[in-house]
Amino acid sequence: MDRWGGMRVAIVSSFIVLLGSVLAAVSSIHNNYGLLVGGEILLGFGSTVSQVCQYKLYPNYVEGRHMALVFGLTLAWNRLMSVIAKVAAVPMTKLDHNWGWALWISAMLCAFSFASVLAYAAYERSLPPHHRPPVPTREERKRSWVQLTGVPLVLRLPKFYWILNATQMFQHGVWAVYNANVADMQVKTRGTSTQAAGYNSSLQSVIPVVLTPVAGFFFDRYGHRMTFVSITAALYIVVFVLIGLTKVNALAPIIISSFAYVTNLLPYFASLPILIDGDELLGTAFGVFQSFANSGSLIMNVAAGSIQDNTPHQKYNRVIYLLVALKAVDVALGPVYIWLDRRWLRGSLQLPEKTRVAILAEVHKAGGTLEGLKKSKWTTAICGGILIAMTVTGIVIYVIYSLGASD
Repeated sequence: MDRWGGMRVAIVSSFIVLLGSVLAAVSSIHNNYGLLVGGEILLGFGSTVSQVCQYKLYPNYVEGRHMALVFGLTLAWNRLMSVIAKVAAVPMTKLDHNWGWALWISAMLCAFSFASVLAYAAYERSLPPHHRPPVPTREERKRSWVQLTGVPLVLRLPKFYWILNATQMFQHGVWAVYNANVADMQVKTRGTSTQAAGYNSSLQSVIPVVLTPVAGFFFDRYGHRMTFVSITAALYIVVFVLIGLTKVNALAPIIISSFAYVTNLLPYFASLPILIDGDELLGTAFGVFQSFANSGSLIMNVAAGSIQDNTPHQKYNRVIYLLVALKAVDVALGPVYIWLDRRWLRGSLQLPEKTRVAILAEVHKAGGTLEGLKKSKWTTAICGGILIAMTVTGIVIYVIYSLGASD
C-alpha cells in the first residue's frame, strides 16, 4: 500500500473479504467444507490487509491533533464488534433452523463494508489534491523486481522502530496465550462450568470499549505512551498470578485484565507513526509490526501448549511462570524505551501530540533528522534477521506439533 496507496489497496482487500464471505455462505447451501475453508482463508487475508489500510490512512487526517484518540476509537470499535459477533453468532445459526444464516448475514455486512469503502474512495477523490493521502506516481512505481518485493522499503525503516518491534515480539504472544486459555484456567483451577467461564472471560472486552478512546485522548493531550508499557505489564503480572496460581473469584483478575487490555496495544499503535518520519512508509511499518506480532503469538501459543501438555495433570502453573517472567521483562522495557526516547527522539514518545509535532517541525526546519528516525544497517540486519528466524521457527514448530497432534 506504500507503493499503490491505501485507498486502492483498501478497495481490493475489501472486495476479497466480500468474495470470501460469499464463498463461505454458499458453502452452507451445499455443505461443502472445502469451499468454507477457502472462503475463510480469503476472509482472513483480506481483513488483515484492510485493517492495515486504516492505519496507513489515519495519520493523513489526524496527525498532530488526535492520532492516538483515533487509534483508540478504532480498537474500541473492533472490540465492540467482536463482542457483538460472539454473542450473536449462536442465535443467528438458529434462524429458520438453518446454521447458514450466520454466514449469509456476515456476507451482507461485508457487502455493506465494501460499499462504505467505495464511498470513502469517492470522498477522497473529491478532496483537493493537497488534502488527499499521498500516492506514489506512475514513474515511482516503475521499478525493478527487487523493489516490487517491498524489501527496499523495509530496509528504510528507522532503528528505534526496529528495536521496539523486536523487543515486543513475544509480549503480543503473552496476551494471546492468556486470552486463549483464560476460560480453561477457570475450569481447571476453580471447577467453573465451561459456560460460566466463557461468560466471565467475555467481560474483559467490555471496559476497554469505553476506556480505550479515553486512553487515546490521554496520550494525545498528556503523552506518557511508554510509561503505560510498564504499567500494563505490571497489571498483567497481577492478573496471571491471581487467575493461574490462586483460587480467588475469577472475576477479580478478569476485571483487572480488562483495564490492562485498554493499553495492551494502543501505546504501540500510537507510537508507530511517530517512529516513521512521514507517511511514506506507514503501510510497510504496520505490516512489519503485524509480522512480528503474529510470529511471536504463533511461537508462544505452541510453546505454552507444549509446556501445559508436559505439566502433571495439564495444569497451568508452568505456563503462568513463563508468562509472568516475560511480563517482568516488559516492566523493565518501559524505562529503557523512555531512556532511548529522550536520547534519540527528544522525548517525542512521552510528549503531548502538539508539542511533539512542534519539535519535529523545528528539527526539519533546521534540515536535520532525529537520531531515532535514522536508519541503521546493523539494527536493521539484526532485528530483520530475528524476524526471519522467528517466522521460520514458528512455521516449523507449528507444522511439527500439528503433525504430532494428528498422529
